[in-house]
Amino acid sequence: MTSTSARRSLANFLIWLCGIWFHGAVLAAGTPPADCHGIRDLVIVAHMDDDLLFMNPDIDATLAAGGCVRTLYMTASERNDGASYMRSRESGVRAAYARMAGTQDNWSMQLETVAGRPFASFTLEHDPRIQLWHMRLTDPWLGKGWGSLTPLSQAESVPGQSVATLALPPSIYTRQGLVDTLAQLIREYAPTVIRHMDDSVAIPYARLCWRCSGHDHPDHISSARLTREASMRAPGPYARIGYVNYPTQERQVNLADSETARKTDIFQRYAWQDNRYCPTGRDCNSPAGPTAAWVARIYYVTPPDSTVSLMPGTAGSLQLLGTNQYDSTPHVWQSATGQWQSPGGRPVTAPLGVRYPDNSTGLLALDAQGQLWTNNSDNTRTWHGWRRLAGFTQTHLPAISQEGTPALVALDHQGQIRWTETREHSHIWREAVTLPPLAHIRAEMALVRDLSGRLTVFALDRAGTLFTLRQRAPNSHDWQPWQRLDAPASNGGLAALRNRQGAIELYFRDQASQHLLRLTQSSDDQWQTTDLGVAYRGSPAVALDTLGTSTVAVRGTDQDALWILSAGVAYRLSEHITSSPALLLQQDGLYLAARLAETPQGYRIWTQRPPGWKRLDTMAVSPDTRGTPFSTNVEHRQVFQTLK
Repeated sequence: MTSTSARRSLANFLIWLCGIWFHGAVLAAGTPPADCHGIRDLVIVAHMDDDLLFMNPDIDATLAAGGCVRTLYMTASERNDGASYMRSRESGVRAAYARMAGTQDNWSMQLETVAGRPFASFTLEHDPRIQLWHMRLTDPWLGKGWGSLTPLSQAESVPGQSVATLALPPSIYTRQGLVDTLAQLIREYAPTVIRHMDDSVAIPYARLCWRCSGHDHPDHISSARLTREASMRAPGPYARIGYVNYPTQERQVNLADSETARKTDIFQRYAWQDNRYCPTGRDCNSPAGPTAAWVARIYYVTPPDSTVSLMPGTAGSLQLLGTNQYDSTPHVWQSATGQWQSPGGRPVTAPLGVRYPDNSTGLLALDAQGQLWTNNSDNTRTWHGWRRLAGFTQTHLPAISQEGTPALVALDHQGQIRWTETREHSHIWREAVTLPPLAHIRAEMALVRDLSGRLTVFALDRAGTLFTLRQRAPNSHDWQPWQRLDAPASNGGLAALRNRQGAIELYFRDQASQHLLRLTQSSDDQWQTTDLGVAYRGSPAVALDTLGTSTVAVRGTDQDALWILSAGVAYRLSEHITSSPALLLQQDGLYLAARLAETPQGYRIWTQRPPGWKRLDTMAVSPDTRGTPFSTNVEHRQVFQTLK
């Protein structure tokens, strides 16, 4: 070690000792309280204030619901002002979280270690559900403009680069060290949701610029990419929600006035401690400029492979459910009018379509707190407003069975499997029921009714083993035990149907080859596996065609081609798609829809016409949209009917 680096390490260590003396003795390692109401948010951002500007009101809503929040700030955020400015910003975020909790701004400090690495951790004394962790990676302002100008973004993007800590026991991270440490943090905290920054920006750091197309800060992007990679190293049943950052200021205001007021009040508690926002203290005029735009908006990163649904419309017409490319707001295209309409809402993923027995069309959407919402339209194509389904708080959208009475099953935040179905001839969902547990279950499931009307659930454990669970009788609360299926290990992509002989067919992805496999039920309730030979992404679409033949559509791994498999024949369409496809059987034929790999965002519908498939409509979605809070569309109330 050179004399210069030795002096720097000694100074760094002395700053850390001063911090321990100032904030209190080192305490035991921090763990989330036992009572988090089954909700544990892990928030990973680059700088102090990123969470307040780009992820609220979601964090505030988690705390209001009784959940726990651990926020990790990766950088020291000191710019060129050193540890004193870093500490003022850390004081600011503590004041903001205390405001969210509605309690005094008193915190205890701990020195934590994860994977042998040091972290400064603060726990709110009157509400220990809230923990703020600081990795304190050095973050000097290295020049004007953008590009790879920060140690974190250099470590993430340039081979051989590293980044050191500030005001902590000295530690140096390589890119791999950052991923390993974040992965271990995920394993130890066991979150129900990870909230991170935008990992979809593909522009190289050196080409980023302020307010250019797709712009953002290099550290925002690098923190999100590292989080994404860490989550792959530490898989679990948690949800991952990405947030758009700087570019939200170019989009429409989508927070209600009350949400903006609350978010502004919380942010001001931070700004009063940050002399770049408020040089004169509490009498400053903040938020202002771009900050004023950010506190009035929240947008989620919506991947192009978001779910597509096809639903029947009036008089034999079609309805296609897609999302806007700038957010996850649902958009419904009506073939009868050739127009898109949006029922509003602010889901974090693309909603699912439901076909109700009363001939109405339904949507199921998941919000940022894991609550499930429903909306429906009648023959007038009027949407009647969002209503919350009671008994559902989960990380992923449910599996739906459309045969007869619609039913759904989902894994909730506490690892319980929840099931419900609609009342006969209605769109009203019954009260949720808890099903028998399955150890280490994944969130993805498939649901189908057998020939007698009994529901059958298919699920995977974390090792990829397939299991099935079945009702003892239709509409019964009594279910048979979980049964392990003799099938190859799978990494997901589940879908199920009942074929024309009345037997259940399960489609799933082979973990080794990524091929589409079919598991077919025999008359003696045995199962036979067939390799259909096509490697695919996402989930299959399954349906019977007009002749009763089982038909499957998938998004292939070969340049995202659209594959149709029917009667033992695989047919490759020339289209390149970005979403999993959707299938719908109508009286006049079988229809297929998918999102196209093109800009601007567009969808296409095909129909089965001998001897193959024929293109019908191609529709582009207008980018001029905004999501609205679910609770402003309809009175916030639970919707269910008790199971009889």
